[in-house]
Amino acid sequence: MSIDSTKSVSTIAATLNCDLINAQQKQPTAKVKSKPCIEPSTNVSLNQTVSLLSSTNDINMEKVNKIKHAIETGSLLVNTDKIADELIRHTMEYLTMEMDIEGE
Repeated sequence: MSIDSTKSVSTIAATLNCDLINAQQKQPTAKVKSKPCIEPSTNVSLNQTVSLLSSTNDINMEKVNKIKHAIETGSLLVNTDKIADELIRHTMEYLTMEMDIEGE
């Protein structure tokens, strides 16, 4: 192959229709108005929820006070074997659940 035998290459610009490009550039771009998802006047009232939550007696205050007193006096007994067993059980459940999810 010699340099003299190469074909002439036309540029891309020469093949484009200049009139079409000029017409597209003159067209205005579309503008979209967006509405906010939440109106500025939206009010949220948590008073009922707060009063409902504070009126429930889910916490056994007598037990809490006994534990506080045991901590203060240094007489609180902690069953470390039970804590360790529960930690291991929860960890095993978590790992089993993770393996089930990955296997799907």
